[in-house]
Amino acid sequence: MRLSFKIMTGVMLVVAVLLVIHSYLVVHREVAQFRSDMDLHAYLLGTVLASSIADVWTSVGPERAMSIVADANRSEGLVRVRLVRLDQSAPGADAPIVSSDRLSALLQGEEVLLRDHTASGVRYHIAYFPLSVDVAPLRALELSQPLAPMQNYTRTTILQKIGLFLAFLVVGSLLVWWLGIRLVGRPVRALVHQALGVGQGKLYSVNDLERSNDEIGLLAKGLNRMVKDLRTARSRLEQETAERLAVVEQLNHAERLSTVGKLASGLAHELGTPLNVVTGRAKLIANGGMSEGDAAASAGVIKQQAERMTELIRKLLDFARRSPAAKGAESLAHLVEQVAHLLSPLASGRGCAIVVPEAEDSTKVEVDAAQVQQVLSNLVVNAVHAMPDGGTVTLSYGTRQGNAPADHAGPTGDYAFIDVSDDGVGIPEENLGRIFTPFFTTKQVGEGTGLGLSIAHGIIKEHGGWIEVASKIGEGSTFSIYLPRAEVE
Repeated sequence: MRLSFKIMTGVMLVVAVLLVIHSYLVVHREVAQFRSDMDLHAYLLGTVLASSIADVWTSVGPERAMSIVADANRSEGLVRVRLVRLDQSAPGADAPIVSSDRLSALLQGEEVLLRDHTASGVRYHIAYFPLSVDVAPLRALELSQPLAPMQNYTRTTILQKIGLFLAFLVVGSLLVWWLGIRLVGRPVRALVHQALGVGQGKLYSVNDLERSNDEIGLLAKGLNRMVKDLRTARSRLEQETAERLAVVEQLNHAERLSTVGKLASGLAHELGTPLNVVTGRAKLIANGGMSEGDAAASAGVIKQQAERMTELIRKLLDFARRSPAAKGAESLAHLVEQVAHLLSPLASGRGCAIVVPEAEDSTKVEVDAAQVQQVLSNLVVNAVHAMPDGGTVTLSYGTRQGNAPADHAGPTGDYAFIDVSDDGVGIPEENLGRIFTPFFTTKQVGEGTGLGLSIAHGIIKEHGGWIEVASKIGEGSTFSIYLPRAEVE
């Protein structure tokens, strides 16, 4: 229901009630005044006639008194004047309209006034005045006036009030409706349209209602000011967000380069064997002591080892290269195998092995492969550092039920997971709640910045997942990554 219609309805209801009350009071007052005038007229006429008739009856005779009554009837249009006998109970020309038992007060010399008496289906205003004449039978003056004129007047007044009420309803409704649309409806619709636009992010729409010197004008000014402030705040937020993203990207890249540095020694060892093979074969060919078939075979070996070294270097460069985020459907198996292959030299250099259990799982996730590989690499490197005496890092993956944490917006259900498990020293219980805090680290100086797990936590959270940790001192730790599964087309 529109505001203008509500206002119109409320105003019209209030005014209608007031008009009804006023009309009722006017009609009631008019009827009371009519009756009061009838009472006064009957009293004055009856008092004068009763006194005159009594005097004439006594001094001149009853005939002259009756002529006074006849003259009064001729001069009065509505009031009928009669001399009635108080002992006449049966119908007759001189019998009173009212039954004699209601006229007992006349015997004591008092007037009797009946404002509404019905006789023969006609309603009358009747007044009786005693005659101070010592004759028998006792007589009284009767003044009777039909109430039909008053009823007609009342009916006419009521009809006039009803007509006026209906005319007011029509004219008033049209006026209030027009004012409601002009003064309230259109401005409010304009403000609502602007507010909906703001809700949709349209912060450049303003209204032109500020000229109104009323509450709507104040509301329009406030809304325009709010839009301006929101526009400024959004611009500032976009700038700050861009700066923060740049810082986060720099931290991600720095952490990735740190991991590359740790891989360098293992990669150098990994490249040593194929380089030795290439060097030896090349010397044999250069000495010319090989047959043409052996030389061709040695060239094939050199080519194979060169491709192996090229593949290792390419993977290292791909890992270290800064690239824009690009999400796509990636296989869990592919992500895990890539990280295992890349970090195996580092792990073996520290006396550790990376194991990926065989699993026939085709689960895919919608992720940025480079970022998720960075997270896995960080977790694997941490696992290797947690086993100073050597051990096994196990990378397992698949799908299982995940219970999202309280700060996670996702529902509870089936999620893709990757577990990074080691059999190292474990994490003290008091540190479990702090390991994802930026710059928190228990490593020796030079081995870590304390940003790796914090960055990993942020990357996985941006992908709609979370990381869980389970650890026991002396038995090892397991970091579980949960990610939403990609929709299968």
